[in-house]
Amino acid sequence: MWERLLSYVSWLRCAWARRHLDEDVRYELDAHIDLLTDRYLRSGLTPDEAYTAARRQLGNTTLVRQEIYDMNSIAWVEGLTQDVRYALRQLRRSPGFAAVVVATLALGIGGTTAVFSVVQAVLLAPLPYEEPGQLVRLYLQEPDDPSTRASFSGPQLMALRDEAASFEDVAGLYTYSETGLDLVEDGQAERLRVLEVTSDYFRTLRSGPLRGPGFDRDDEVGTPRVVLSDGLWRTRFDGDPSILGATIHLSGEPYEVVGIAPQDFEDPLVGHVDAWLPYDLVGDTFDQNYSVTTIGRLRSGVNVEQARAELDALNPSIAERWPRAERNTVVALPLKEDLVATSRAPLQLLLVAVGLVLLVACVNVANLVLVRATGRLHEFAIRAALGSGGVRIARQLLVESGILAVLGGSLGLVLAGFGVNVLTVLGSDGIPRLDDVGFDPAVLGFAVAVTLATAVVSGVAPAVRFGGIDPNRTLSQQSRSATGARGHGRLRSGLAAAQLALALTLLVGAGALMASFHRLQQVDLGFRVERVLTFDVSVPTVRYDAEQRAAFQEELARRIETIPGATAAGGTSRLPATGSYHPWGTQIESGPLAGTCVCQPLKIQQRTVSGDFFAALEIPLLAGRTFDARDDANAPSRAVVSARFARRAFPDMPFEDAIGQRITSLGEFEREIIGVVGDVTLDPYGTPTLIVYHAHRQFASNRNWALSQVVATELPPERILPAVLAEVAALDPELVVHRTAPMAEVVGREISRERFALVLMVAFAVVALMLAALGLYGVLAYAVRQRTREIGIRIALGATAAHVRALVLRQAAVVVGIGLVVGIAGAHALGRALASLLFETSASDRRVLVATAVLLTVVALLAACLPAWRASRVEPRIAIQEE
Repeated sequence: MWERLLSYVSWLRCAWARRHLDEDVRYELDAHIDLLTDRYLRSGLTPDEAYTAARRQLGNTTLVRQEIYDMNSIAWVEGLTQDVRYALRQLRRSPGFAAVVVATLALGIGGTTAVFSVVQAVLLAPLPYEEPGQLVRLYLQEPDDPSTRASFSGPQLMALRDEAASFEDVAGLYTYSETGLDLVEDGQAERLRVLEVTSDYFRTLRSGPLRGPGFDRDDEVGTPRVVLSDGLWRTRFDGDPSILGATIHLSGEPYEVVGIAPQDFEDPLVGHVDAWLPYDLVGDTFDQNYSVTTIGRLRSGVNVEQARAELDALNPSIAERWPRAERNTVVALPLKEDLVATSRAPLQLLLVAVGLVLLVACVNVANLVLVRATGRLHEFAIRAALGSGGVRIARQLLVESGILAVLGGSLGLVLAGFGVNVLTVLGSDGIPRLDDVGFDPAVLGFAVAVTLATAVVSGVAPAVRFGGIDPNRTLSQQSRSATGARGHGRLRSGLAAAQLALALTLLVGAGALMASFHRLQQVDLGFRVERVLTFDVSVPTVRYDAEQRAAFQEELARRIETIPGATAAGGTSRLPATGSYHPWGTQIESGPLAGTCVCQPLKIQQRTVSGDFFAALEIPLLAGRTFDARDDANAPSRAVVSARFARRAFPDMPFEDAIGQRITSLGEFEREIIGVVGDVTLDPYGTPTLIVYHAHRQFASNRNWALSQVVATELPPERILPAVLAEVAALDPELVVHRTAPMAEVVGREISRERFALVLMVAFAVVALMLAALGLYGVLAYAVRQRTREIGIRIALGATAAHVRALVLRQAAVVVGIGLVVGIAGAHALGRALASLLFETSASDRRVLVATAVLLTVVALLAACLPAWRASRVEPRIAIQEE
């Protein structure tokens, strides 16, 4: 084996140095001729006779040199090198053609690579934790009803953690609502994003060593301890190790620093976190308070199916222990699968869409290469006549396509870098794990594979078409008739029709998404969206008791309303149309349904409000009144309800009769209904909901509510933000205003997934339409150029310009008709992938199909008009004289 390896090395070395060896062989052969010539001169021959005799005796020296050269070379490498050099010369002679092809391929390859980068980071790459396949997300649900899945309550989490042997660690996270605390250091206040977790949290995720002891089970009573993120430790505390064990103040309360998180550690569910606090698991005793997100780590050797089998065995005991809890069935899902579930459909759809764009680009390039190769038909015929086989000609065309693809792929990687940035911005609110997007080896390997596939796809049609050329037949024909062969025209038209079909498929998808998004924007949310500023400001419990918190919220609203341009202001525990929050069972204490609970099929959404909240969002008052200064902590408990709730709780009663009725939520004090207001939706999709509103003045003692403020303005919201900040600072300079955004942006975040898919699908469809139009234009322009003599004869025999234009447009109509038929079939297939992203529409909607088909037809006819006009302007005398 060693000897064989040495022989291969020697062979490669000889192949590398074959040019120098050829020179040596030539010198040696010349030396032999000189010696033989001298010998014949000494025998009495003349110099010419001696040289001729020497050459005759030595034989064909050129053949000898060729044989030795071939022995010292690798034939296929040599042939490929020749093809590459020839292809580069050909492309240098046609810089315009090369530039168009490279740009087309760069667009397709770059877009495909950018989308795959996101797919790789979000769907394919493992989670950045040790043994990520062992991490699972745990839910509670009603038996056999996945739609009721919810987080855990404290008692059920502790039971699962202690009794489920399949799990090595189980961690709880309070992700029900975003939690934050204010860090004030050196007179600078900063809002920290805080996550409350159980003691097993860092051990469950295992993302690296934790500096310091961290939390233990004794801390699960809400002990004031904190683990800082590595970034916060370095930026605010200069990376000082002595911070461990020290005390810092968050929102005025002291916390002992017991750990520094690993560098670049992020939570898998909420992403960036500044600090972690112990969750008061012991104090969470209500078995229906489904607010603790739960993650488990399977023991080594245990898979998800085995864990599910154990959970099925535990579920009866959980149901027996907490009979009031409707959700008593524990289910386990792989964590990564759960995280990307909502993003899988749009990303897979976009990958298909950008793949179609790449295919359109390939077909476009194939058509361009085919047209260019048709003009070189006689060149190929002469090469075939001189001994070049069909395989060699086909390889030459594939090599040219490969070089163009490599150039396009290189430029495409540059475009992909920009594309990734665009995708990251567009999908930041709706797609998880986008911070992990980058050009890792998998992405680069994909780009290389796409480039090679593009080279084959774009070059195979010309290679197959011209690889088997008949030199005798081709050379016997006139140039003009040969290049205009009917078979070549059918192939070019077929490729143009394929481009149009692919473009129509994408156009229908984009049209369906546009119609869906338009319907989403027409949904009546029940409240004012435009010219409303939202922001959060939290008051620390250590400095504000319940009465002071209530007074602060009312005073803040009053001060903001005095700002020029502001018309009303208030606060709420959850902004409308942003999802479920505090769905509590509500008991009816009076009226025809007295003694019953309004909790099915949905529990009642509870909201705490302050200031002129209803006026700020223009939620109409339908009966009674809203909260005012009469509804303070000393007054009887009161509530305002939504119209849907009033109709459900007090059927067949006018809204005016609902005033004065009594309800109870979660066993709290009875509350008298003082007002009925208009309905607002639970989400941007118009999902109806039932809401009970509580006055913050009366509810502040329940907990320290973090209210989101809303300010109605006559000006753009950003114009009054500085004045709002000044008013907050005037009330308390240590408070931090955070999460500022217009209400339109808040609502827009809820449909960011649909917007992400829409923007990209429209962009891909436009690119595909432009490429298809250029492809059709190229086919018709080339056909007109090849039929110039025929058109000239027609005009000479009396054909009018209109007849000639109709001739070209009929050819275009056939191509467009085929493209429409095939494209509609493709659109139906794409529609199934779009279903999860569409709102009250479908890809098979007649209006969408007709509109996109008309658009494609108009664009195609515009692309055909210029060749048709040029055909009608042909001069018969000049055309007939051409050969």
